[in-house]
Amino acid sequence: MHELRAAISSSCGLGCVFSPSSSLGSSLPMEKYAGRYRDAWYGTMTIELAADGMNIRFDYTPSMTGKLEHVRYDTFRTRWTDRNIEDAYVTFALNPAGSIERVSMQAISPLADFSYDYQDLRFVPELSAAP
Repeated sequence: MHELRAAISSSCGLGCVFSPSSSLGSSLPMEKYAGRYRDAWYGTMTIELAADGMNIRFDYTPSMTGKLEHVRYDTFRTRWTDRNIEDAYVTFALNPAGSIERVSMQAISPLADFSYDYQDLRFVPELSAAP
């Protein structure tokens, strides 16, 4: 079974990831991914670091809350609490200074309903107010 999973995973990219790989770590410490991000069309999404891992919340869609699990590098996957919502990859893009420039999303399943328009969302970090 392990050989079959490895063969499938290596042949079809991110969509077939079965478990996170600790050898393909993130660019930043987990707490650096936490924050509030804004998309011009949707509004805000919040990512929080909790004792049991990272959480994601779409602030204007109460049912879109759940876990955010590391996959590889700067890509994570959602595990929405409401299992009727299509899970997605969440990828952070860094600028040359090493801070988060934007966040993009992509449905995990190639069979996802077209109405899950994750690919159209372009989140950017919200600037925090100066003290």
